[in-house]
Amino acid sequence: MPRAAPFILAQIELPVGREGGSSENSQLENAMTQLLQGPREGLRQRTEFFGALNVLSAASAWMLEISVVEASWFQDKLATALPKIFPNRSLLSHRFMTFIPVTWTTAKNTLYFPATNDQLLSMMIISALVYQVDEYIETTVSFKFQHRLEEVNRMVYELCMENSLCDTERSDVHSVSYPHHNSYKNGNTLDQPLLEVQHVLSDFINWILNHQAVRKAPLDLRRGLRSSLVHFLQAHIEQISDNKRLISQIPSSPASVSRAPPRSLFDWVQNTSAHHTSCFFAFYFHLCLTSSDAEHCFTSPEQEYTASAACSHLAAMCRMYNDWGSYQRDRDEGNLNCLDFPGFFTSDKAELAQTPNISDLDGNIGSASEQAFESQVCRAKKRLMWLAQYERSGLELAIKKLREAGPLPHVLAGIELFVMVTDMYGQMYELQDLTGMLKI
Repeated sequence: MPRAAPFILAQIELPVGREGGSSENSQLENAMTQLLQGPREGLRQRTEFFGALNVLSAASAWMLEISVVEASWFQDKLATALPKIFPNRSLLSHRFMTFIPVTWTTAKNTLYFPATNDQLLSMMIISALVYQVDEYIETTVSFKFQHRLEEVNRMVYELCMENSLCDTERSDVHSVSYPHHNSYKNGNTLDQPLLEVQHVLSDFINWILNHQAVRKAPLDLRRGLRSSLVHFLQAHIEQISDNKRLISQIPSSPASVSRAPPRSLFDWVQNTSAHHTSCFFAFYFHLCLTSSDAEHCFTSPEQEYTASAACSHLAAMCRMYNDWGSYQRDRDEGNLNCLDFPGFFTSDKAELAQTPNISDLDGNIGSASEQAFESQVCRAKKRLMWLAQYERSGLELAIKKLREAGPLPHVLAGIELFVMVTDMYGQMYELQDLTGMLKI
């Protein structure tokens, strides 16, 4: 066995075989040996990619390599444990199943957080399900039900509310009051396409809300998880509506940037956009993993408030990183992006549209309007990054105040782990358009 393998094995919780032996230990040791003795090109590429993230700038090369190797073991576990909910799973490529485990093992090893394999695997599954449900809604729901979004929106709410969180609750969905709307179950039989969506979303919701750790968590955390799950799914539906309005406004000129979102940037980032990132519902799920009926993760309102504030800043920051990296793809696909809001582009659009074609220094023909547009994009991205750094300062202050509020050590460490992983995803989008990368 390579000299580094014993240290790697020591970093991982080694499960003991059912018969009291160590069969899984041997399997894990053999797997690690094969990984370390196998082709190193993929290992090097992954290590260099994650090492380029600012959040991991202080991590040593050997720690990153250890984390990548450890993640390779989790990759098979994730593929086996991931529930088969979504019919269209094109994102489950090799890259997709590789980078999710790396984010969690890298953060865990960097922070020396003593997470169990079950805890890590549960959060890896959540990360994978987020990408799957995002793809499912953006494809199946968006294309097939773009004129029935209100029905899907009501369905999401009522499917979540059907899940009883305590003995005193009733699962009778007809007792649920959804403001300004009748129930989608108004006595009529749902058509087959909508029944298929109902089945898929119901399986997803039930897996989240009936997870073993969730069922054992304090009632207020379960309620928070359910509420944030509703907001997460409904934010995706609202995003479809926003995108439809945006597409109708897209001008023919590639240099024109005139698009009119329906509300202010702040309102969108702090509400629909923040929930769309999944940060809130994933955060509540993570809190459920660190709590139990006997021990709540928070012991004071100061702890709960500052932790929630940190999550809010984290969601906004990662949305801005995401939009910074995916602006061109969002523009091509007609997705609402932070940069579509007023103020980021300030040049005279009419003047840009009338500028004639010119040649650059290499003799390539291109319009001055297109070149000016690219210059505008650079300036707009700088403005967006300024806002992202503002949210980062709020996140850092919230974490500082959380530490001062004196949470339980394992709770604070768990929140810092969650923050690092989420921050990592945001910076990955800054480094490279992650969604575009996954579609390769």
